[in-house]
Amino acid sequence: MKANFYEFVAQQVFRALPVNWKHIPVEKLLGKPPYQISHAFNTGINEGKSKLINILVLPLSVTLDKEAENQLIRLRDYILSRKCLLVVISEEENSGLHADTGIFISEDLRVENEYFLWLKCAHDQGGRTTIDGTNFLDLQVMLHELWKGKIAYSGPKEGFQQVNLEIMKDSCWKCKQEMSTVTGVVFPDKQIRNWASANWKYYNCLLPLSGFSDKNTALIQQFVNQLIVADPAITPVSIKYSQTLKDSYLAASCPSCHALRGNHYAGEKRINYLFDLESRFDGSLVYHTIGLNITKDLVQEVLSEYEACEHTCISGWNRS
Repeated sequence: MKANFYEFVAQQVFRALPVNWKHIPVEKLLGKPPYQISHAFNTGINEGKSKLINILVLPLSVTLDKEAENQLIRLRDYILSRKCLLVVISEEENSGLHADTGIFISEDLRVENEYFLWLKCAHDQGGRTTIDGTNFLDLQVMLHELWKGKIAYSGPKEGFQQVNLEIMKDSCWKCKQEMSTVTGVVFPDKQIRNWASANWKYYNCLLPLSGFSDKNTALIQQFVNQLIVADPAITPVSIKYSQTLKDSYLAASCPSCHALRGNHYAGEKRINYLFDLESRFDGSLVYHTIGLNITKDLVQEVLSEYEACEHTCISGWNRS
């Protein structure tokens, strides 16, 4: 890897793209030196469309004060608002450790979505980089595959989308009556007709009812009320006050005695259904498609945890 990290990245970009591939002129690159986009170009045509890639280079030598950090965050927000891809390429001494710049990227700049990709080039890996923490590639190879559309993001996204409302076979802790508890929402990796199937997974983890507010609360309540017409054993959902948490949140309650079925105890029961996929076939876990407006905070909440089981897959960038 070259001593000058900017030169190293420029060389890798040059090698990654076809000869004479059009770049955005320097005078039109976003940002202000030294926190400016270094390279910008469109991807190749993939599935009938291309995407503008903006490359931000952050070497170890860069100095980041609060003003610089805010400038970079504003730059990120603008690029993402235009539905363009921001690729942050940072320099590290060790692939397993973050210097100050890496800490800032990890804690403040990085967002988990299809418009932000962080590539770390570490000295101990000869400048190679990885998207999965295991398989290291030359930066030029990674950029070439990104240009070809061979690297893509899969996972929860912001905006209105189809997700799955989960209903669990359960019983009331108070009156002991059997019921079907609405637990929350999962993000499926594909859309299929029959959810009682092994042919799909959901990303990372369940988003419990308590995570929702505003308009989504009303949408979920209305949807559940429609389901209850066909199956009265399904728990109604509403804003409930928890004596344990000393707070109010969207939660399920027993259809017979109206006792609260909070996240904690519903979660404990749910674990028993995650060991294999049989719970999908025997009706222990049932899923219904619902359209909800997913905010950035909800996406980050899903990505902050992972249920390691046969039901789930990890969101993130992958090579095809």
